[in-house]
Amino acid sequence: MHIGSGSPRGCGLLLALALLMPSALAAGCQWQVGWTLYPVYTYPGPDDSVRGADVEILAAVAGRVGCRLRFRQLPWKRILLEIEQGRLDVTSSASRTPERIRFASFSRPYRQAATAVYVRAGEENRHRLKDLASLPATDFRLGVVAGYYYGPRFQALLEDPAFRARVEEAPDYQTNILKLLHGRIDGFLVDDAGVLVAKAREMGVADKLARHPLSLPGEALHLMFSEDRVDPATLAAVDAAILALDREGALAAILDRHLRLDTGSCAIAGGMPAC
Repeated sequence: MHIGSGSPRGCGLLLALALLMPSALAAGCQWQVGWTLYPVYTYPGPDDSVRGADVEILAAVAGRVGCRLRFRQLPWKRILLEIEQGRLDVTSSASRTPERIRFASFSRPYRQAATAVYVRAGEENRHRLKDLASLPATDFRLGVVAGYYYGPRFQALLEDPAFRARVEEAPDYQTNILKLLHGRIDGFLVDDAGVLVAKAREMGVADKLARHPLSLPGEALHLMFSEDRVDPATLAAVDAAILALDREGALAAILDRHLRLDTGSCAIAGGMPAC
């Protein structure tokens, strides 16, 4: 299954733009890329480098468009602000939300997240959540990461004060893992299960966590560009590059390699990590 879709005529136009754009952009095109610690997609490498599946995908896309990359590590909420204010060009693994489309442009999706709730090992069936909407009727304390987008359904549920009262924010996955293991929350929502598994393995606590059986839909993820810094022609070339990389199998190969290496149990099926 390919991530890309569209009419043959539209795809032909995008591919034609992709062929034209490198020569037009090669002189002086440099994208300021905002990244945050998000294993297996973005994480520090040796000598102040950054590595991960998203880094390789961005490099492949930028190479076809004719741009160079310069990476800046920032907290996720700061990345959103810098893109809104036009000080960053792009970030990765971004959901397309009503709030963000006011200031950002989005590529076609290049992967899909696996959304899940994680609890303490052995407690998978202790909390019988039929769906997230049933949270107010329980004593379950749900952790989330501040600034992350968990889909329109979750955003709508947050409008209910009784639901919001059961939700606690943390700055990152590591904090939520520690809060869970110390009994301060009963579980936490992850927007990308592969990232959580990698972080838990890094912390040496993967055996202390378990995935709750609650089934949740995953979000399509995009490259998110500052609307002030990236023009429509460049965005069309980006879409063409993603489409070509997907059809060639390059996207799946990059994702599969990183997910298998870092989580040990994830594979790619139609662009979605099966963890």
